[in-house]
Amino acid sequence: MKPISWRVGVTSLGAVALSACANTPPLSVPDELWLQRDGRRVAQLVPLAAPDPRLTSVQATPPAGFVHPLLSGNGTVLTEIYPADHIHHRGLFWAWHQILLDGVQSEDGWLLTGMTFRPVASAVTDQGRRGSMTTDWVVAGRPVLREHAQIEATAQGLSLRVTLSALVDGLALGGSADDKGYGGISLRLRDAEKLRFESGATPVEARRQAVAAGPLMRFTWDSPDPSLPRAITMRCSVDGKPISTWILRREKSMQNCVWPGATPVSLPRGKPVVLTAEIGIED
Repeated sequence: MKPISWRVGVTSLGAVALSACANTPPLSVPDELWLQRDGRRVAQLVPLAAPDPRLTSVQATPPAGFVHPLLSGNGTVLTEIYPADHIHHRGLFWAWHQILLDGVQSEDGWLLTGMTFRPVASAVTDQGRRGSMTTDWVVAGRPVLREHAQIEATAQGLSLRVTLSALVDGLALGGSADDKGYGGISLRLRDAEKLRFESGATPVEARRQAVAAGPLMRFTWDSPDPSLPRAITMRCSVDGKPISTWILRREKSMQNCVWPGATPVSLPRGKPVVLTAEIGIED
């Protein structure tokens, strides 16, 4: 399928639902890139972002292969894109600071610098229930990794499966090279500074470093807006193994199930890595 870009604009969802979050401008993309459940729009696939002055101001390249907005049952926007506090955050996304070739790093997939993204294909099928996006990461003019994202609108919310396949030898990925180590599948929720966290019915406190908890994290808001759901849940895995390390932020930022952490891991050619996330929306 021909790569499709999107622009800021007005969509048929209506100004009321899409203006629910001041940091989330409405987007306009072809209807075929919306996931639907029972005839209702659930989430929008973005195979390639259009150039944006907010990105240009920080020398960032347009991102590709992410999901925004994610909507609640009543159409309220739950995710944010390009917020002023972290311009590179974008709905439900997956990214890494450390992208190394033969042990050398010259690009940053989290900050969107030193590389570009080349959409290969995107589609929504099964009456809007399932979608896919295939994207190549391009460094110094050559594709180094192909990611294939499969996204499904489920009865509970959204199911994501991302397959990462190295296209060259000597490729490695890692999170932030500090005591936080964040990287992997991330969710930028609105009003994050009002969030509370719970795993296995036990409250979890956000802190600077990663937190060890259960494989399922539950997010709720303090005195939430009536339009918001009661809770959102997130469960992640890598190659079928649950991820139970989290970066949690009770401030304007993203929530992240951490993989692989600060220490990079090798991605040999012919041995894809599969990341999954299940996002539940408790309306």
